[in-house]
Amino acid sequence: MKITFGNVLLAAVLALSFSQAVSAATIIKDKKWALEDYTTAAQPRNLCIAWTYLTKGNTIYRLELHRVKNENTLTEVQLRQTGPGENSLAWQMRVDDSTDVLSLGLRGQEADAKFFWPVPRTELLVAALANGKDINVVSKGGNKEVAFEFEADGFAKVWAQMQSHCSGSQQINNADFEREFMAKSQRSVDPLLLTTPVVNALKAAHVEGYQIFLQKLAKAEELKALRAQFQGQLTELDGLLALVQQITGRDLPALRKEQSDNETLNANSERELASVIASIPGLQDQVERALEVLNAAQQVIAPYLNDHENLSDAVRAARSSLRNAEARLSQINSSISQNQSALQNLEWELQRVERDLSDARSRLTWAQQEYNQADWDYRRFNAAQEERQRLQNNFQYQNAKNQLQSSQSELSRAQMEQNRASNDYNRALGALRQCQSTAGADCSSQQNQVSAAQNALQMANSAVQNLNSQIRQHQNTISHIESQVRSEVRQIENRLRDRWDRARRELDQLNSIISRSEQRSRDIRMFEIPNRRSELDRLSREASATQSEISSAQVRLRQTERDLEAFEARVGWDAKKASLDNAQEDHDNKTAALSRAQNRKAALEATIANCARERTRIAAAIAEKTDLLNRSNARVGALRVELQPYEQQKAKLELDAQAIQASLNLVIDRFDASLPR
Repeated sequence: MKITFGNVLLAAVLALSFSQAVSAATIIKDKKWALEDYTTAAQPRNLCIAWTYLTKGNTIYRLELHRVKNENTLTEVQLRQTGPGENSLAWQMRVDDSTDVLSLGLRGQEADAKFFWPVPRTELLVAALANGKDINVVSKGGNKEVAFEFEADGFAKVWAQMQSHCSGSQQINNADFEREFMAKSQRSVDPLLLTTPVVNALKAAHVEGYQIFLQKLAKAEELKALRAQFQGQLTELDGLLALVQQITGRDLPALRKEQSDNETLNANSERELASVIASIPGLQDQVERALEVLNAAQQVIAPYLNDHENLSDAVRAARSSLRNAEARLSQINSSISQNQSALQNLEWELQRVERDLSDARSRLTWAQQEYNQADWDYRRFNAAQEERQRLQNNFQYQNAKNQLQSSQSELSRAQMEQNRASNDYNRALGALRQCQSTAGADCSSQQNQVSAAQNALQMANSAVQNLNSQIRQHQNTISHIESQVRSEVRQIENRLRDRWDRARRELDQLNSIISRSEQRSRDIRMFEIPNRRSELDRLSREASATQSEISSAQVRLRQTERDLEAFEARVGWDAKKASLDNAQEDHDNKTAALSRAQNRKAALEATIANCARERTRIAAAIAEKTDLLNRSNARVGALRVELQPYEQQKAKLELDAQAIQASLNLVIDRFDASLPR
């Protein structure tokens, strides 16, 4: 394999995997993840490692992403196991809620540390962690299965810092390379088949493939730079070729079709114009002959026109008079029907009002009695007297008052006893102090008297307290009963007031109903029904008069129609009128035919003139497009000569790119063949 600077840096990554003789500067720590910038003796501060770890028993498991700083190299993934780890031989990684599995085989070990490398799917792992998905890890082989989970919490910030701190101007992922390199190797691999020789062979092919992939990218950049060098001529050539295609494929064919259509239209219009011009004299002769016939028919009927018009006017006047009278009669009958309906409604309303009035009057007596009784009960009710009466009749209340008086009397006696005991205590205490002031005096008797007086005072104080408590209890009982009685009396008073208010409202409502019903009954009887009947009488008289008018109009109409029919029969009006109508229709038809021919002649002449203008415009457009086509073809030829160096270099670069792709395909095939089946 060709040795490059990238291989040297990658060797540093591999050396770091097996050596701890390095120092690191922590760039960022966030939750479960950290980023460190490493220094090695060979390459100072040349490596970034993003990592997370966990401990199970006496073994540390650390997931690492390695990146050579500021170089276009792979981002490497490895699992570092420090400790026995149940002697695991291989591992599998699975992303949360995914069926994708990464198999990891042993790449090497140093002291108690083992290093496992995955079948390269770095972009799958990075994408999962960046999306917050945890990585499930399970051991294969070994004493027993070990399972744990690397959490994604904190990875996104660490990965972003790794991109900005470690990649320089290079993109920090292997996605494009791995999509192409792993296209044939998507199958799952049994991790136990990934022995150290197999892993190292796969890794060598992977590294070699990436170097070739970089050559492929570089060759693509050369092609891009070459095109940029000749971009002006290429853009101009593409534009000219598109223009030539547009002129030859669309513009000129469209203009020639337009020219052919215009010539066809002009020829057809000239032929039709000649035919129309030839037909016009004959049409003019026909119009003149039809006019002669029309004039003759008009002369025949002219002596009778005035008399016929007068008789026809008389018929129309009689018919109009009859229609007007019939319309008035229809309106009168409609008004009669409406008034009859209104009268019937008034009679029904009167019956209902009188029923309501009778019902209200019958209820009024009871309502008045109820109101009088409610008013009497409410007015004679004395709340204060009722309270006193109820309290006098309440045994518990009277008993509490008696006990209160008794307790108050006892309290007076107890307070007197308390004062006496207090005085005795003070005298005994004074005697004790006087005795104690005498040196060597025996004061036991005075001390006993003080104790006895103190006990008596305490008993007196306790008696006063007990009596005060009894008095408060009796007072509370009295207050509670008085409050309860007041509440009961208020409820009675409220019920009486509510009853009085309901009775008053019912009485007012009935009086109002009676007043309204009496007024409405008077209005219907005295005004509305008489007015409706009067209106019906008037309409009936008007209907009779109108019916007479209709009969007279019918007689006049029949007479005028007979006069007109007799006149028409006497002068032969129908034959003369039919002859005139036929002559008029024939003249109108001939005149319309002549007018159509003249209009068509004018339209055809305008079409022929427009065809001449279009012929000139189309010819000029064809000449313009042809000239533009010739100039464009000439410039295309010149540009092709100018672009010969571009085409030659492009062909060489494309051959080189094909050779690089072939080399990459061979490495891909070797990698795929090295994968265990």
